[in-house]
Amino acid sequence: MSLRVHIAATEAEAEHNHPNFSIDEIAHAQMFYRGTDLSSYLVLWRMRDYYADAIYPPHELPALIEELTEVIPKFRPNTSAAKALNQFLAACRIALQENKLVICLCD
Repeated sequence: MSLRVHIAATEAEAEHNHPNFSIDEIAHAQMFYRGTDLSSYLVLWRMRDYYADAIYPPHELPALIEELTEVIPKFRPNTSAAKALNQFLAACRIALQENKLVICLCD
């Protein structure tokens, strides 16, 4: 099972296309439940429930990018969490450039 991350114009488009990347349960647990408290990062915090979808519209992406830029250094490099967060940051930057949504869908 994985949390599929899509860059898409609509939710329907995301549901019918392959994800840009996926976040596995281990990486997600490292991000939200093991040591580093991310609860003050309110935009990112919305994806803490691994089994619930999270949708980030273009107008929220600058705040999410800012949060990710602050959060990533809190994780040791080369961990599953750091790799997933860096992929997520890259996806957010692309979506912002293309004025698209970032959609996290649970399998």
